[in-house]
Amino acid sequence: MGKIAFQDSSFVISFHENVLVAITEGDGTLEAVDAWGKQIELGGRAYPSGLALLFIIGDSAVVPSGPVRALATEMFKTMQGTVRVMSTAIEGSGFATATKRAAYTLISQGTIRRIPTKVHGDIDTACSWLEAEAKKAVIPSPSAKDLAAFTKGLPRPSA
Repeated sequence: MGKIAFQDSSFVISFHENVLVAITEGDGTLEAVDAWGKQIELGGRAYPSGLALLFIIGDSAVVPSGPVRALATEMFKTMQGTVRVMSTAIEGSGFATATKRAAYTLISQGTIRRIPTKVHGDIDTACSWLEAEAKKAVIPSPSAKDLAAFTKGLPRPSA
């Protein structure tokens, strides 16, 4: 695929081969989470061997509001079977990043222990882990280097 599948002020979603890359900054929207779920569905049809998911929570991202959090929690539950490996990079440091990590853990708990998933502090590490886990799961995947370069080349969402 390779082109931007969705973009608004809080999310950019794209595919690099069978890896769905989602980047969030700022305050997530219901529209963005809905689009993310739809792209997972479309990707599942395009790649029946399964998708890998690379999720980047940017430094400016904030813990989502109640309705956005509820929709995201539901989306994470329903992506099982389609997404077979998930790697997340939470950028930043300090208390705000720890808060985002805690919220992400609660929101994504529907996938934890059901598919390989891990949180990292940077894109390169997240891509390396994703490549290794995709190989274990026998999912075709771009190299970590190619995926990191692709991801870093995507535009960041901005208000």
